[in-house]
Amino acid sequence: MLKYEDDVTLSSKQLSGFIQLLSIRPFYISLFTYKQLDILQRITKYSSSTVLHPDSTGTVSAHLPKEFRNKSQFYYAMVVRLIGSSDTSVLPVLEFVSNSHSVITIKTDLHHFFST
Repeated sequence: MLKYEDDVTLSSKQLSGFIQLLSIRPFYISLFTYKQLDILQRITKYSSSTVLHPDSTGTVSAHLPKEFRNKSQFYYAMVVRLIGSSDTSVLPVLEFVSNSHSVITIKTDLHHFFST
């Protein structure tokens, strides 16, 4: 769980569904369902060579409150290729949006996801 001074942080113990972690300062939303986690666990049992592919993109919000305008928000996704698909189908297993782009932020989200 992310811990920052003066932030508002909630975890999946308080939130159900798609939003698993929410922080205001820094702005941060971790998004995944337990079904996505279950699918990833099944894929890794089937294939020991499962690879997660990271991707990110910036400028996902146009009109932000004044206090958040000084940092760009990035959308991050971890996707996995579906086994046995005839095309190159991928499934996002973890997504998050943040205006903090440090290694600690990304590591914390991955840790939260894999320790769930």
